[in-house]
Amino acid sequence: MKDYIIATRPWSFTASIGITLVASAISYNSVPRYYFVDFILVLLGALFIHIAGNLINTYYDFKTGLDKKATADDRTLVDNMIKPGQVKNMAILSLVCAVIIGAYFTLAMPTPTQAWGLFIRLAIGSLLTIFYTATPVSLKYKGLGDVAIFICFGPLLVESVFYIHNNLYRTLPNNINISFYSDVALFSIPTAILIEALLHVNNTRDMDVDRKAGAVTLAYYLGKKGCFYLYAAMMFISYLFTFIIFQRHTRGSLSSLFLLLPLLTVPLALPLVSKFHRGDYKMLQPETAQLALAVGIAHALGIWASGVQA
Repeated sequence: MKDYIIATRPWSFTASIGITLVASAISYNSVPRYYFVDFILVLLGALFIHIAGNLINTYYDFKTGLDKKATADDRTLVDNMIKPGQVKNMAILSLVCAVIIGAYFTLAMPTPTQAWGLFIRLAIGSLLTIFYTATPVSLKYKGLGDVAIFICFGPLLVESVFYIHNNLYRTLPNNINISFYSDVALFSIPTAILIEALLHVNNTRDMDVDRKAGAVTLAYYLGKKGCFYLYAAMMFISYLFTFIIFQRHTRGSLSSLFLLLPLLTVPLALPLVSKFHRGDYKMLQPETAQLALAVGIAHALGIWASGVQA
């Protein structure tokens, strides 16, 4: 059982948990009816799709020869901890669980138009997750993986969670039922950019292996020096957007200051930038994931305490 759990990369779940908390906080403040059971189902749905993405990535990295025993960081298949077929079955099971939760929310929508709006969002998220690595698209191997992950675990996830809570228990006018809540998506950026940063750590560490295997990532184009500058820039952008969100939603009250809570995590971020600069990647990926969770929790608490609404 331990090997099966390790195969899902549980250390990375902090990323999807943190961003889901942000989405849930803005939803809690904004919608007329908010139920804890819906929050649990949404969180489980995000975790299942995250697990599926991790397992699909493990399966196809091994199948395409990208992961080799001598160089792979993911040891699940190269060390024969479990069989490739078992990883594939786990990925399918996780996808099925995510689809069941998504289908429940879609069918529970008050009108077909609202249901269609949710279906489109969930379909886009699912396709990005699957074809991040899966053939024949394989976004990861074509330099588009960073964009796919940022969208899927950032603006799309936060906006979709808000869409569920905002539409589930009320019928909205047809002209806004399936519109994209861009202001809600803005709240995702401080945490989403850190989720992208942890992927960037992985791609930088594996740059030489990926190059030999013919896999093209953003790190491939940037080189080691450029990768460091991008990682540092991601940290800066995360905190910059904390200020932008505060500026957009400040109401002249002290409660608005809670939106700046993510700044308390700056002392956690600075050592990670130094580690990246030294090329010390061994624990940098899980540590970046922990930072993403810390920022997500701080942001969610700040949104809730400030009373900010979408």
